Amino acid sequence: LWFNDGSWWGSLWDTTTNDFYIWKLNQATETWSRTNTRLDDRSSTRADVLWDGTKLYVASHNFSENDGPGTARLYRLSYDTNTDTYSVDAGFPKTINSVKTETLVIAKDSTGLLWATWEAGGHIWINHTVGGDTNWNATPIQLPGAAAVNTDDISSIIAFGGNKVGVFWSNQNASP
Repeated sequence: LWFNDGSWWGSLWDTTTNDFYIWKLNQATETWSRTNTRLDDRSSTRADVLWDGTKLYVASHNFSENDGPGTARLYRLSYDTNTDTYSVDAGFPKTINSVKTETLVIAKDSTGLLWATWEAGGHIWINHTVGGDTNWNATPIQLPGAAAVNTDDISSIIAFGGNKVGVFWSNQNASP
């Protein structure tokens, strides 16, 4: 969910088309209305969204509770206040990684870098953009200091304190 132009918006599932779309909340009736903006053309995906006040970022990934090949994509969308619509920017989507994941979370720091985190192969991974929104670092980084995790573990990321990010993760392998 995100708040923009006086309204709540969400990446929600359409049971009729079996796709994720952008939906807008009518606050007076407390009902959601689907827009015409589909977020991903692939089945079995999940997404994290980030509204930075100017652009909407959607990190969509092949969902799986088990490791395997897949593709995580970054979509960047612009909002048109005159038509109350979102549209995918030219040159998008871009590839974030090439694995199936249970979760994929994004954040943006004050320097403009986009960050992503996920679990794959029993490890927590991070990556970031280089020189703008269109290029991701070619080699994701295994999170330093993180012990091996279970394939069912997840991670999350948050930007704070200007140019810093914090990564949080679960570890079902850890002893109490």
